[in-house]
Amino acid sequence: MLNINIHSLTPNKKFPFYGFIEIALLETNKDFQEKYSYSINYWKNSQYYYYNQETGTWLSASEYQDNMQEIFEPKCYSPLGLNWSTYFPLLLLILFFFWLARHSKKLTKKNKDYMDSALNAQELSLQLVKESIELQKVNNQILKDILQTLKGQER
Repeated sequence: MLNINIHSLTPNKKFPFYGFIEIALLETNKDFQEKYSYSINYWKNSQYYYYNQETGTWLSASEYQDNMQEIFEPKCYSPLGLNWSTYFPLLLLILFFFWLARHSKKLTKKNKDYMDSALNAQELSLQLVKESIELQKVNNQILKDILQTLKGQER
């Protein structure tokens, strides 16, 4: 064992780890270290133990990392890894487009109603113009007959 370091930081429930232990292989020669360099490095990196003052236990490096991931893991989960603060503007935008579509549909219906009433007024106007033309034809025929009658009396 190389070093045991247990120290007291400001107590914080989020960070209950207050110390560590370092363990090393003693009396290894250079040939041994060269021959097993990967294994020795792996062993060195895995031989740290962290003290959890809250539970009074020592944790391996992997357990320590798992605990730290639990501490820092976001509490709000979503399928895309986004939280509600990301979805909220998107939701507002979708609701706005639904409202816009409904409002546009109502305005289109009103516009159609106005166009229908304008078309009815134009049809009525066209009918009145046709009747006026027929009356003008009759009026012209009467005037023509009067003119011929007057010409026939003058002779």
